[in-house]
Amino acid sequence: MLATVRDTRKRAHQINLAASMVRLMNPETGDLLHLDATRITRNPDHSWLGFRHQAETLAKRGEPWPFKPIPRDALDQEHDGPHCI
Repeated sequence: MLATVRDTRKRAHQINLAASMVRLMNPETGDLLHLDATRITRNPDHSWLGFRHQAETLAKRGEPWPFKPIPRDALDQEHDGPHCI
């Protein structure tokens, strides 16, 4: 029984971490940063996914950076479009 409680807590922690992940989107074009962080994509399944501090590190590359973080589930929501945060 104790292992089940531990597994449940671990899974809850993983879900909590996943909820704070972001994708990077160019708000002007709607393009997403690709998984390899060197090109763009329109497919969320192939887009970069990480934490905000990782996104900030990518933005410090020194080149023009049009991407803004959006919640990972923003593209799944039914509304006028994803909102940058």
